Amino acid sequence: MGANRPLDRFELGTFIAFAALGVAALAGLLLRVLDQGGVFTGADSYVTLDQLQYLNWIRQASEHVAIENLYDTAPSSRSFVHPGVLVSGGLHAAGLGLVASFQVMKLAAIPLLFGATLVYARRFLAERGDLRLALVVALFSVSPIAALFGWLDLGSAKQRLQLDFMAGEIWTGHYLWGYMFTAIAVNM
Repeated sequence: MGANRPLDRFELGTFIAFAALGVAALAGLLLRVLDQGGVFTGADSYVTLDQLQYLNWIRQASEHVAIENLYDTAPSSRSFVHPGVLVSGGLHAAGLGLVASFQVMKLAAIPLLFGATLVYARRFLAERGDLRLALVVALFSVSPIAALFGWLDLGSAKQRLQLDFMAGEIWTGHYLWGYMFTAIAVNM
């Protein structure tokens, strides 16, 4: 099973499911705005502040290329250039809306993250069943520990929050909900 062979039906189905997962939060938020009104901020993660800062960076990159941290009380200079922010900033400078310039990175993040995972699994696993299991586990598995602590009311509220955070951070799908730059970087 070569790393460069085309996708079989199972792999294609897994890719479609992974892509659907990647756009699920975005689609849900957009449908909610269409149905109930309101404004979509551009953030499709439960840590909205991160995505709002990314939007600010994209706006800065569209105007100046290098960006600065506007949320620090200490003076700073435009000393940060991020490749993903630079691409999104270029799209925004070319006329694409700010939110669209950020969300369009999903079009790269989803196939890159899936492809890197598939190539890695193909490199080490020759048996089709092993490869399929590894692909599904790598892309979709989430530790149940945080859910169990929450359902059983174990530990303090702070400990449950920390477990929730850690479970999200180690789940591959999390990168596609507002952290597309991370999803792309994981593949490099």
